[in-house]
Amino acid sequence: MPLLAVLLIRFVSGTLITGVLLWIAIKLFDSSNAMNSVPNTFGIAAVLTLVSFIPMFGAFVALLLLVMFLLKTYDLGIGQTFMVFFFLLAANIGLAMLLMRLAGE
Repeated sequence: MPLLAVLLIRFVSGTLITGVLLWIAIKLFDSSNAMNSVPNTFGIAAVLTLVSFIPMFGAFVALLLLVMFLLKTYDLGIGQTFMVFFFLLAANIGLAMLLMRLAGE
């Protein structure tokens, strides 16, 4: 499979998974947030997925951007930001473990 196709699949799947999980997390911890719309959340998820492609420090930069988006764009407090962050972390770890189990490892 060509590299461009692999990167495109990774971008689309990463954006979809991150967008859905981010939308759910913000809806759980701040259900009345007016900024929590599907287009807004998937736009931020696309930016985070693209930034995570950067070698070496991409994941760290994506985490900093996530915290910045949650504090500034969504106007969440520190406590809500950490709760959303830990929800996303737990959900991603759970999905990874599920995929490993399905793959037979």
